[in-house]
Amino acid sequence: MKGEEGKKGKKGKGGKGKQKEKDEIDELCDEIQVKLGPQQDNLRKFIDLQTKLHEGVCEKRLAATIATHDLKKVQGPVRYQARPPEDIHIHPLDAHNQRKQQKRNAPTGIHKYLHIVEKWTLWPCLVDVTGTVISLPPLTNSENTKISSDTTDILVEVTSGTSLTKAKEVMNALVFMTHKLKLNNNNINNTTAAEGKKEGEAEGKKKEGEAEGKKKEGEAEGKKEEEVAEGIQGLQLERKRVILKVEQVKVEEEDTGDLATLSEDINNMAGLVDVKTQNKPSISQIFTTMEYGPALEDHKVAQAWLDSHDGKFGHFINNKWVLPDDRSTYATRDPCTDRVLATTIQGTQQDVDQAVGAAREAYVAWSQLSGHGRARHLYSIARHIQKHSRLLAVIEALDNGKTVRETRDCDVPLVARHLYYHAGWAQLKHTHMQGWKSIGVVGAIVPWNFPVMLLAWKVCPALAMGNTVVLKPATSTRLSALLFAEICAEAGLPAGVFNVVTGGGGMGTQLATHHDVDKVAFTGSTEVGQILRRATAGTGKKLSLELGGKSPVVVFESADLDSAVEGVVDAIWFNQGQVCSAGSRLLVQESVFARFISKLKHRMSSLRLGSSMDKTADMGAVIDDGQRLAITKYVDEARRQGAQVHQVDCPRGCYFPPTLITGVSTTSPCVTQEIFGPVLVAMSFRTAKEGIALANNSIYGLGASVFTEKITLAIEVAKMIKAGAVWVNCHNMFDAAAGFGGYKQSGYGRDGGKEGLYEYIKPCWEGELRFTSPNVNLETFGATYMADGPSITPTNPKIVSGAGILPRVDRTYKLYYGGTQKRPDANYCRVINDATAKAYALVGESNRKDVRNAVEAAGKAQSGWERRSGFNRSQILYYIGENLEQRREEFITHLTTVMGCTTEEAVAEVDGTVERLFHWAALCDKHGGEVQETNVYGTVLRVHEAVGVVGVACPDQYPLLAFVSLVAPAVARGSTVVAIPSQSYPTLALALYQVLETSDLPAGVINILTGNTDHITKYLTEHQDIQAMWYFGSLAGSKFVEHTSAVNLKRTWVNYGQKRNWADQEEGAGQEFLYQATQVKNVWLTAGDIFAN
Repeated sequence: MKGEEGKKGKKGKGGKGKQKEKDEIDELCDEIQVKLGPQQDNLRKFIDLQTKLHEGVCEKRLAATIATHDLKKVQGPVRYQARPPEDIHIHPLDAHNQRKQQKRNAPTGIHKYLHIVEKWTLWPCLVDVTGTVISLPPLTNSENTKISSDTTDILVEVTSGTSLTKAKEVMNALVFMTHKLKLNNNNINNTTAAEGKKEGEAEGKKKEGEAEGKKKEGEAEGKKEEEVAEGIQGLQLERKRVILKVEQVKVEEEDTGDLATLSEDINNMAGLVDVKTQNKPSISQIFTTMEYGPALEDHKVAQAWLDSHDGKFGHFINNKWVLPDDRSTYATRDPCTDRVLATTIQGTQQDVDQAVGAAREAYVAWSQLSGHGRARHLYSIARHIQKHSRLLAVIEALDNGKTVRETRDCDVPLVARHLYYHAGWAQLKHTHMQGWKSIGVVGAIVPWNFPVMLLAWKVCPALAMGNTVVLKPATSTRLSALLFAEICAEAGLPAGVFNVVTGGGGMGTQLATHHDVDKVAFTGSTEVGQILRRATAGTGKKLSLELGGKSPVVVFESADLDSAVEGVVDAIWFNQGQVCSAGSRLLVQESVFARFISKLKHRMSSLRLGSSMDKTADMGAVIDDGQRLAITKYVDEARRQGAQVHQVDCPRGCYFPPTLITGVSTTSPCVTQEIFGPVLVAMSFRTAKEGIALANNSIYGLGASVFTEKITLAIEVAKMIKAGAVWVNCHNMFDAAAGFGGYKQSGYGRDGGKEGLYEYIKPCWEGELRFTSPNVNLETFGATYMADGPSITPTNPKIVSGAGILPRVDRTYKLYYGGTQKRPDANYCRVINDATAKAYALVGESNRKDVRNAVEAAGKAQSGWERRSGFNRSQILYYIGENLEQRREEFITHLTTVMGCTTEEAVAEVDGTVERLFHWAALCDKHGGEVQETNVYGTVLRVHEAVGVVGVACPDQYPLLAFVSLVAPAVARGSTVVAIPSQSYPTLALALYQVLETSDLPAGVINILTGNTDHITKYLTEHQDIQAMWYFGSLAGSKFVEHTSAVNLKRTWVNYGQKRNWADQEEGAGQEFLYQATQVKNVWLTAGDIFAN
């Protein structure tokens, strides 16, 4: 029989036989097309694989497997394995079970496998590059059989009372699932011809086999029915260890005669799948193989916590669980196993109202509590977090899919660290942050990649500064936030101070736009950040955004390459690459590029993917299948563009393999867009300047790392890279004392450090800033040029000299940008009247082209101005003040003429302007930064950098003083400015440019555009090269600026139509100005060469 099949297999190579079997394959593919679903496009790959298998040219595949991807080209070797119908027992497909195969009339050879696929249902499984099944279909738990599985082990425990038949079925299921055809040194030779030859030889030995079988059966007859099969353990696969533990097997009547064949079945199984039955390995064997052993975290305590809530969770409001009856639910799943952990409710607007109301009610008492009182509460929470740290770590790992090693050693310790750190700031607020007060109710929205850690980053500073919080966790990761809330209540935090509401993505907008929410703290994608910026525009809410990133890892030829490889592993494969600051762009100096890529590929081969409960796993699962598919699209697109993709094996499910892409252009989506997965794109550079240019060639600016043993090179490159955090010879280092946040479209605001506290406080003089968003036509706002009147006065008054005899010499006021006076592009002017409503002067009317020219001039000057020393900038500001003082009387007269103010008021404004220039000159070299006291062994530098090019729209009040008060701090800290002076009294600022020209100010540092404020504001706010927009005008204009700034997420500072006293030191030159004029970069300089141990 088998010999004949073998001959048929050989015939299959002939023309007709081959065509016939191809026709059968085509027919089969049509039948299973529906079952393959989204994999229909890969049917041809299946046909090709089966054809090659029949021809004997495809070795490293399982015959009973449908290939849906080419392993050498596509990540995540996904397969579909045939699964028998429920009425057919699972048995290994080998000679030992040939009799049962014949009973089912199953064909043999290539037809046997096709028959299996045709008759059996498709069941997903994972096959590695050798064809070895390494992730198995789940067996069914029963009363006496317990099956547990992760990517390292599959443990099947057959307990007391199980029949021998059941034990054998379990064993045979394991055999089938770990089936390898003729596996020898990771190669499978399963060609039909070879199969026929082998089966032909087997036919010749059939009689010997039957005789041997009868002999063994005879020996089994004499054994007692009470005999127990015990201790079948340690079935060791190369990539997957299967442990079959059979204890106290019950022998029933139907088992008579089968007990003796149990050991034979096991031996046959071991021979079939190349499994070695062995006892516990010796110490010498362990040191010889150096294999990872199973190290599974016990999640019984976490399961007990879930069970204590019956697996159902509601909102946590006012220190109580709130479970409305009419709410829909959401099933929270373990990404690694797809097991439902618990159900949570989908909240509504009513639930948001209830939570915000509770927070508003609690705010009065909490904000009035002493700093020491709030410090005590935060300290208590920190202690309780440490007491429940293991539970919190396990819940976080189960909920998110990241490894418990990361949650245990990184996430939860950072939560406790933030609580302790901010408990200290609560204690010191009244002495170290005078002049600031709490904001009110904070709406915090956190993502799914670091659910509990980012929660602490928002909640701790908010509570420390006297605010109350309503938290909305991510849809898919809610459990750790709810556990944190329960721990807070246990620690004695007053009711209403911290509340958690759960719901879909729309609930985030409901929370952010709630009238009683004063501050929104968001971490998430850039796209959602833009939505929130637009949604909160004009409402007076303070907003901080920590958004996406595409962080570069720059490796120089002077780096320790082996250490740099480990740094890259931490940069991109930490938390499966689901990190905003993930180092997803690898830039390696050309001279060491090939060698470094080779080392990196070798290191990738040892990365272990596995269950979140496996403490030896390097990576867990991505958050869900949608995220996995999104990552896959980017990788597939890179392939289509001709890039080389290198990947390693990964388990079945929501896993994505570590991926390295080379040979890709700088414009490819995988280079420019945030993938948010374990995908690294590598490129080379030649010089340090080119490397810096490539590093900054991104719309993002969240993080970066530099690898070199030359400290001078490291510091210079770190200074030049535009990112909120730069790590030297490391990556993804975090601490509560060092703020974390980004530049450009990575958002604004900081989490952590003293710099992060300013996101949750406001100046004491400032009143309540909660407004109903004004109704503004954002399309037409400021769009009309020369919309506010003619350029010629109808009375045509005579402008005479002071003597009244001759006409006064006409004074031409021009625009000022690039260090020179320019006529307006359209050559239109506007009339400026004096205090008596008479025409005083004509000034240029700026249009869109003038804005473009001014921004270009400011952009060219910015980098050089910022690189100047603080001392040099201070000398120039002092000189401006000196020259203004020389023209003091002129400006006093100017003020009294155009504004009609008294001489005393004019004197005060001019003198105040000179003083304000001296004030900011003094701060040019007094606010460079400081050393952060982190837990890292090394030095962390907080550097206050310039914002960039700043657009400034000045108010009509104090036209000279307000202009200088807004322009001077930006210039003092290294930014360049495009300023719109007072629309009603612009001549005071225009008179100042003659002072600027004589004060050694570099061209392009200060640029002045006159005209309609809203018209110029429109084009400044829309300009991509403006990094910040400061607007002091109407409420409608404030809404327009905040809404439109979302286009490139530029920083904004607006007054919502509220006036301030510019002559007051706090309102006109307080610490708020310094905060707005700088952005913080933290440079991490690690140590450890000398005292590493």
